[in-house]
Amino acid sequence: MTLKHSYQWIAQRSLMASDSLLQNNNQENAAFMAYHAFESTGCALSESCNLPVGQTISHIKKIKIFKHAAERVGHNYSVALLSVQITNLRNHLLYPLVDAQGNVISIPEQTITLIEARKLKSRVQGIVNWVDQKI
Repeated sequence: MTLKHSYQWIAQRSLMASDSLLQNNNQENAAFMAYHAFESTGCALSESCNLPVGQTISHIKKIKIFKHAAERVGHNYSVALLSVQITNLRNHLLYPLVDAQGNVISIPEQTITLIEARKLKSRVQGIVNWVDQKI
């Protein structure tokens, strides 16, 4: 399997995991798996455009590279729009939010509702399907 197809396979499996988590009302982890699918499909498209991918590139940089790849193939608006939302969510889905004194303000499951997580997963699915056609 080529590198771009490996990344796309990871994206598809991440969406399957997101579905499973949604069925169990685990919205924060379902949303994180949707994020992972978005980043992975971004790497698939970036690789197909001969742009850098891999573990040495930060999460934020991968998303920027994905937006650049999407611009090259004419679909920058949808990717850019979703990337704003998804980039801001990432850490909130993984860690508690604390104030300057170390008091917990919120925990990951309070970051996103089940309905919002389903919508996010659906939007990412659309991008993954689009990348499938482009690579």
